[in-house]
Amino acid sequence: MNIPNANDGKCLRYPDPLPLHPAELPPDQAAHILLDLMHRATTTPFHWSYIDKPADGSLILLYLPPGPNTQFPIDGVRYGEHETRYNAPVVVKGQQVEIEVGEIKYGFAPQSMDQMASRVRRRFRFARAGNPQLTLVHYSRGPAMPVAPAMHQPMRQYPLQAIQAPAVYVAGDRMGQRIPLPGMAPMPQQVPQTGMPGMMPGAPGPFNMLHSQNASMAELEQRRREQAKLRAMQQGGVARQQPGAGRPDDDHDDDDIISVQNLAMARYRRNHEWMNHVFSHAAHGEVNAPPKEPDFGVFDLKELEEKKEKLEKEIEELKSKPSHRRQAAKQLNDDADVSMMSATES
Repeated sequence: MNIPNANDGKCLRYPDPLPLHPAELPPDQAAHILLDLMHRATTTPFHWSYIDKPADGSLILLYLPPGPNTQFPIDGVRYGEHETRYNAPVVVKGQQVEIEVGEIKYGFAPQSMDQMASRVRRRFRFARAGNPQLTLVHYSRGPAMPVAPAMHQPMRQYPLQAIQAPAVYVAGDRMGQRIPLPGMAPMPQQVPQTGMPGMMPGAPGPFNMLHSQNASMAELEQRRREQAKLRAMQQGGVARQQPGAGRPDDDHDDDDIISVQNLAMARYRRNHEWMNHVFSHAAHGEVNAPPKEPDFGVFDLKELEEKKEKLEKEIEELKSKPSHRRQAAKQLNDDADVSMMSATES
């Protein structure tokens, strides 16, 4: 089987043809296209292929893990400047996200009809949302500059070699699962030594990190299964089975299931490590806690005290009125008695 190598331009790309887009692709439109292709990538395996002198307006979806050591595969075009990158805020389905744009200009295809270097390559990927490993590439035309005859040197050796490598799911629940192409030999039933299942051996960055977790968890899973079989045989529940006694198809299915489970577990641990790093301050309480709202809510304590004093005065006045009436009545009675006594004496 021919081993894919990123140095000669082999890359994992979405197999279905995408419609041409001759005009310049703005970041917001690229974000909507990329979001739609992200959903398709969960159900469609990517194929190992080449990019070679693409036509103007071509749209290509690639699987490129982000990282300083990840290089864009050779596309058969020689460019007159370095790639520039910047982040652009876009709105996708009512939410604002950032999309990373990589642009390189003044490209031409050596040993072709290009007399002026006017090809432009732009690639887009989500920077803080979505799947940053999926990159949408668009080829168009832009400002031109003359090409020196000495620059017409091919970027790679021709003819391009045929690639005999299985297709790979790069997203979704089946991420990492390999799909043999028509005419290929059966898949070897073993854990690869380097790289993710079906990925490039010796690939940098996330490939090796994810595979190290995948390999260790696969080994632990295999030991657990062997110990479970041994306990079952000791208990007389099942008969002893020799290694490799099962059907080849069943073994292959088990390997695929284990790979998916291990990859899912690795993503789960990685995501929770990131979340723990971001939200670690929450474990120690809120650093900038908002001021506590007073117990009286929206009421003013001073105003309530004034109203209380006013009501207490009114209550005292109401209590004092009956006593005044009684005193006045008693005074009237006393005056009447004195008058009667005076009249009697006279």
